Amino acid sequence: MRYFGVAAVVALLLVVACAEQNNPMPEPSDETGDGGSAGGSTTGGKAGGGSGGTVISKAGTSAGGKASGGTDNVGGTSEDNMTAGTSAGGKAGGGAGGKAGGTSGAGGAGGKGGSGGAGGTGGTAGSGGKGGSGGGAGTGGAGCTPSTSGPIGGLSARYDSEIDSASGTGIGSKLIIANQGPSTLNLADLKLRYYLTNEVQATLNKTINWAWYRPNAGGNQVDKKSKVMFDVVPMTCKTANADAYLEFTFTADAGLLEVGYQIYFSWTANNSASQNFTQSNDYSFDAAAVEGTDDTKIVVFQQSGTRVWGTEP
Repeated sequence: MRYFGVAAVVALLLVVACAEQNNPMPEPSDETGDGGSAGGSTTGGKAGGGSGGTVISKAGTSAGGKASGGTDNVGGTSEDNMTAGTSAGGKAGGGAGGKAGGTSGAGGAGGKGGSGGAGGTGGTAGSGGKGGSGGGAGTGGAGCTPSTSGPIGGLSARYDSEIDSASGTGIGSKLIIANQGPSTLNLADLKLRYYLTNEVQATLNKTINWAWYRPNAGGNQVDKKSKVMFDVVPMTCKTANADAYLEFTFTADAGLLEVGYQIYFSWTANNSASQNFTQSNDYSFDAAAVEGTDDTKIVVFQQSGTRVWGTEP
């Protein structure tokens, strides 16, 4: 019996010695294996959580082997021997499965929004310029330029009053443009002006009473009443005895004013408001005029504006 007991102890020692030779004890390490975390002081045994079989644990601190298979973070069968803390033999605690995935980093805090720039201050409104002062009223007649004079040889104007009163609601006279040559003229190229002070503000009723084209020496007459017309025209350059004129013109088909002939007509103007004219201060009025006598206060112009007979006020 004693022989068999000694033999068994020797055999056991040989087994242990062979085991140490084949599996030398690892150096102590602080690292944690790829598998489960190293346990504290544990007893060897089956690995927890995996489907591994029985493993032999040695005393000392050891990193657990890599866990393979199994559910995430739960180790399968341990590939390496796991060492616990100080081991008293027995079953080692099962290594936890592989490391759990790292915790997601917290999202960076968004940068603060920049403050808007301060609004610019508006400029001061400019004050409007001062209004210009109005020009002074023009002096009547001052600076007026006389018309261009270009007398036509043998042409003259004649006058005879028909309404002789110094004051009344109507005015009128007889007028003549006579051509003694040497040139024939177109009546439509001529205009005649009778100057007056117009005291009447109401609309005037203007009438050509009759008009004849005849020889200067008398003889056969041709009716031209429908060929003569006139208007009242206010003057820009006023004088003491004229602030307007009656302008007599002839239609385009009035015909010629031949050498030795004249155009002879009668006119009147009155107003429906019964306002009075004062003729005594009219430039062209002359109660003492004699029919057939030339009169320079009856002024004749060409349509171009050239004065061919008479004198303006």
